[in-house]
Amino acid sequence: MPNLSPGTANPATARSAIEGTVAASSVAAQPDPRRDSNSPSLPGSPSLLVVGCGYLGQRVARQAVSAGWNVAATTRNPDAKARGGPFAELCQAGVTPIRFDWNDSRDLKGLLEAIQLHRIDRVLVAVSHDRHSPYDRYASQVDGFARLLQVIRQAGQQRGTVAPDVAYISTTGVYHQTGGLWVDENSTTHPTREGGKAHLLAEAKLRVHLPDSPWTILRLSGIYGPGRVPRAADVRAGRPIASPPTGHLNLIHVDDAAAAVITALSWPTQYTSQVTDLAAEPSGTKVRSGTRQSSDRTAVPRSLATSGLATSATAKSGKDFETIPEHVAADRGPTRTRESLYIVSDDEPVIRREFYQQIARQTRSPEPTFVDPATDSGVRFRSETDKRIWNRRCKRDLLPRLMYPTYREGLAQILNDAT
Repeated sequence: MPNLSPGTANPATARSAIEGTVAASSVAAQPDPRRDSNSPSLPGSPSLLVVGCGYLGQRVARQAVSAGWNVAATTRNPDAKARGGPFAELCQAGVTPIRFDWNDSRDLKGLLEAIQLHRIDRVLVAVSHDRHSPYDRYASQVDGFARLLQVIRQAGQQRGTVAPDVAYISTTGVYHQTGGLWVDENSTTHPTREGGKAHLLAEAKLRVHLPDSPWTILRLSGIYGPGRVPRAADVRAGRPIASPPTGHLNLIHVDDAAAAVITALSWPTQYTSQVTDLAAEPSGTKVRSGTRQSSDRTAVPRSLATSGLATSATAKSGKDFETIPEHVAADRGPTRTRESLYIVSDDEPVIRREFYQQIARQTRSPEPTFVDPATDSGVRFRSETDKRIWNRRCKRDLLPRLMYPTYREGLAQILNDAT
């Protein structure tokens, strides 16, 4: 079993070590006979706390267990282990359940004790907004997250070390660009939707509460995977799709997203200084803080730089991109510093019509038709922006080889398994 310890010298090696476990992440991970969910962590193994064990968090937990990590996961429901379902299956695989609601201050002390008991050295925060919660988006996603970060900082102070390494799942919804513009980590952010605004405020809390400890922000494109293919049922049934047929979808398969998290949290924890918010700087600005500097130039695919055009024809599985070769990415050595911000997306943004046409082809369904979405629907709000994500930094450091480079491979896997 690979030992992806905090001292792992090369994150590319860690990525290779987990590649064999990703394909099995859709099935229950096998429990480690040396561990039960009520015992402290195994000595010498990485210890991960998953805060927000939903669609992505469950995949990360399974991959981590399969890689030999100790894993704990929070739940707001103390009976979740006994009730069955996905969380209970994770517990049976060796994941330790921890009662925690970051909107309830009474849970903070218990979480701090659990972090110390289980020797947690890395934390994934993947909490989505609960529309049925009595707390509004900002009270939960921003203020609640700040309370969690205070607990994580206290854990480091009690140990006399830096706090546990944190990976925070944010969204590409923080970007406002339209007209098919390409965006990357250096692009400015002026979100128009409440979700994007809340995530951007939450990102700022990392700089406030963990100024001298390691963390990274992962801004994910739309996550899809088994059981989560938007509008697939409508395509199969021949129902009109309540969505504009134009505009781009930026996607990432859940297994690739989980692998990006594992790789980010496998980085060496020798820590220098976090960069300032790249999103606050003009595109192409070099950002300096302490001994770190963003090395990316303005992210424009080579074809766009030479032609000045921005058409979907340039997004061909990354082949037109000035990407760093995989052998270079794998030879970074132990001195390369992890970036504080990554966009996680696949290689090819796709026009909405083409995405649904691919579903129809693979399921032998009628050609999809479209109707205008309701004026207050999330689809209409999301379609107000039209951007294309360039994933160069993610490919360089986290995912040099995507399992599902485009929506075609991802849909083939999902829809073939479903049938």
